[in-house]
Amino acid sequence: MIIHFWEARFLQFVKSLQQHPHRYLNFESVADFYQSQWLKTLPPHTEYFCTGLDDGAEQFDILIQYLHHQVSIHIAQEIKVIYRELDL
Repeated sequence: MIIHFWEARFLQFVKSLQQHPHRYLNFESVADFYQSQWLKTLPPHTEYFCTGLDDGAEQFDILIQYLHHQVSIHIAQEIKVIYRELDL
């Protein structure tokens, strides 16, 4: 099924994000995040948002969700990537 394909692709993205966060999280503003090319590779209907002070923020919080898979990312002095499956 196509859903399983997209779900597998999302989980592959999560694994890559956890192993190499700097490949994906190299931006300096909220606007830069929303213009990231890798967002276009996420499965259709993936929801995401980013918060932080714009214009050179030092901290960002990002939430990315596809179906019952959720990734929360906190960027400050360190990058924390937390994956979890939601009970829907």
